Amino acid sequence: MDQHIIRGLSPEEVERLSSAKKEKAMALNCTVMLSWKDHDKGLQIQLIDAPDRDVIQQIHDDLPGCEHVSFTEIEEALVDILIDRFEGQPVTGSPGSSPSSVHMVYIESEDDILLSHQLGIHELKSLQASFSGFLRDIIGEYLGEIIEISERTQFIAFSSLVKTLNFLKILNEVRSDSYRPMSLKIGVHSGVVCSDARELTRQSLRLSRILGKIAQTHKIFVSSSFNELAANKLLDVCDYISPVYKMTGNEECFLLKLAEVLETNWQDPDFELSDLSDAVQLSKTQLYRKCTSIIGKSPNALVRDYRLCRALKMLKATDRNVSEVAYDSGFNNPSYFSKCFNERYGVRPLDYLNLKKASLI
Repeated sequence: MDQHIIRGLSPEEVERLSSAKKEKAMALNCTVMLSWKDHDKGLQIQLIDAPDRDVIQQIHDDLPGCEHVSFTEIEEALVDILIDRFEGQPVTGSPGSSPSSVHMVYIESEDDILLSHQLGIHELKSLQASFSGFLRDIIGEYLGEIIEISERTQFIAFSSLVKTLNFLKILNEVRSDSYRPMSLKIGVHSGVVCSDARELTRQSLRLSRILGKIAQTHKIFVSSSFNELAANKLLDVCDYISPVYKMTGNEECFLLKLAEVLETNWQDPDFELSDLSDAVQLSKTQLYRKCTSIIGKSPNALVRDYRLCRALKMLKATDRNVSEVAYDSGFNNPSYFSKCFNERYGVRPLDYLNLKKASLI
């Protein structure tokens, strides 16, 4: 841990000092992991990953701009704690202030009726109870807060980037092992806190939900803002979770627009690929490339699966018959709907309704 006196320096001079120090550190194969400016005390504090004290001294040799106070060797076990303590704080002030962003994790599991068809009701209930207890424990361990919860989904908010990454690391390990049958999908996004620290921006919640819904069961989809915050702390998301899909800002804008168009038009049987292409202002070729590279599906498959997902919800939540749900989901032909539903979920819609009745007995 490195300390400098910056009292009397302008913000521009402090930034020039920081840049010069980072350049020297990089030249000596070192990393500035954390940088904190406390203008009230006139100090700049930095956490530097270096092999020994001699290298730290080389970083400071001939470094102009301010007085070097001291450096203290930090045990490796305390590094995450220090980053966790200082991250997300404003440039001025002191640790303990409210964080400027909240890291949101969206988790979605497979439909429980479909799972009961695969596992049996008793094994399903055991698996769900186990996962619920596991999730409750690690949320508590990493100081998360459940923002929203339903039968299949959870929104969990964290104020700490490091704790979010460690939470994701453990969750990613168990979902491919103990909880593989649940086909967990995970999306992660960092959003700005509103005036009420417990209220998150609507778009932030929406984007984390979209990322989770499009995520393949073997990948975690991570937003550009979360990646940027991690990079600012010199943390690589890939060191914690793999495989991962790191979104770009342009990809997120595309997904938000795509979700808006699908939500508006999914029940229209006349809504076709050309309409989707026009709505997102891309050629059919560009749309195909974007959908397959980000989501892993063609645009046609995406629209079909979106309709099937909504149809599944209708079958579960209402008393409508298969034909009614087919037409309400944008399908012209109930037989074709049943075929697509069976291919997607491994069970015909009528059988799904029978499973629903059995699960209520």
